[in-house]
Amino acid sequence: MKKRVNKFLLRIKPYVPFILLFLICLVMHYGIHYTGDDAINHNVVTNQNQIKYLIYSYNHWTSRIFIYFINNIFYMLPIFFWKVIDSIIIVIGAICISKLFNSKNNFLFDCVICLLVSLFPFLEISPAGFIATTLTYYWPIVFLLICLLPVKKILNNEKIKNYMFPIYFILLLYATDGEQISVLLLCLSICFIIYQKIIKKEKINWYLICLLVLSILKIIFIKTCPGNNVRSLAEASLRFPLYNTLSLFDKIYMGVIYTTNVNIISGLPIFILALFLCILTNLVNKNRINIIFSNLLLVMVSSITVFNKIIQTCFPGSTKYIEGFGNMIFSSKYHFSMSLSMIALVLYCGLLYLLIINLKKEILPVILYLGGLMTQFMMAFSPTIYASGLRTGSIMFYSILIIDFLLYKKIDSLLTDTKRNFILTFLILISAMCFIKFVVNI
Repeated sequence: MKKRVNKFLLRIKPYVPFILLFLICLVMHYGIHYTGDDAINHNVVTNQNQIKYLIYSYNHWTSRIFIYFINNIFYMLPIFFWKVIDSIIIVIGAICISKLFNSKNNFLFDCVICLLVSLFPFLEISPAGFIATTLTYYWPIVFLLICLLPVKKILNNEKIKNYMFPIYFILLLYATDGEQISVLLLCLSICFIIYQKIIKKEKINWYLICLLVLSILKIIFIKTCPGNNVRSLAEASLRFPLYNTLSLFDKIYMGVIYTTNVNIISGLPIFILALFLCILTNLVNKNRINIIFSNLLLVMVSSITVFNKIIQTCFPGSTKYIEGFGNMIFSSKYHFSMSLSMIALVLYCGLLYLLIINLKKEILPVILYLGGLMTQFMMAFSPTIYASGLRTGSIMFYSILIIDFLLYKKIDSLLTDTKRNFILTFLILISAMCFIKFVVNI
């Protein structure tokens, strides 16, 4: 009997982190109810013909037809169904990260992945309602990750099960309904094609070409959708009346400042990034200036993110700098702020510099970093994305969390058992704090 139990435990051990993540997600979802757009849409959808509703939405509001269709299905079902499926989707995202970046199935790494995924700022991005937010911004990220699994096999010359491709394309049709994902897929597919053709000098796989073509077609579909134009004009008129008077410089400044504000409000992903970069720099870099810079950058990032309330209490003069990022909506009194620009410049360029010097031969973290920032920076050129607020930072948050994991992999081999346990304990503690904060505030 004991042998059977031990054998069962050995079999189930690799899945324990994901099972625990699923259970935690279920508990977090337990108290969620209809709020914001969810409450409005739930009442509207149940009394309308779905085909007419989607046609009207396409002509007057959005090109996200697939997303709206699935949204409406969940609004017509008891909310319990969404709670279970959304918990599963979150776990699938963690499993995809493991499949993509934990090739040796290291149990400890899977634990770290689940801990980092649990730090995703769901509470901060959810004012419009959890169902609308997750289906529109979180699920597309996970579906994109699923569709990148065959890309890894293609680039590694591994076999792929052909019957999975129809599923991949269905998921891609859903994922690319989002403007940010469609643009991101375009950039990624170009990178994959260049890598396979020029670096590996192989024939370009048909799946990569399909990714490129699909992303282009979806971008055209999005740009030509009459509803998107109507919504853009409505959002600009309601929330941003001076948008059309802004110069290119103004829009770039707005994109940088607002992206920084999103990172400040949802500060854990970028704080962990700065922390791990600081640890890695101190472990592997022999340049004293780089070490000092990484320590100072960590102090700056922690001061404006996770500890900003403490800093503002102790140093009241810092409030105008920290809160300044959230008060950048343009008005007739708008003026260029050199101080905010310098903080943002040091923040983003500093993190990029540390990534480059510490991961000299690894380009993926740099691509994830720049790509993630650009998906949020896009809001400067789209009033609709701007109006969606913190939710549009979802891709950026997820990309930073993936970078955090890649950095941890790099750090882990350099740590003693004591230091490793300290970092894991720290991640568990902040994950527990996020869990408690979520449960208390929903």
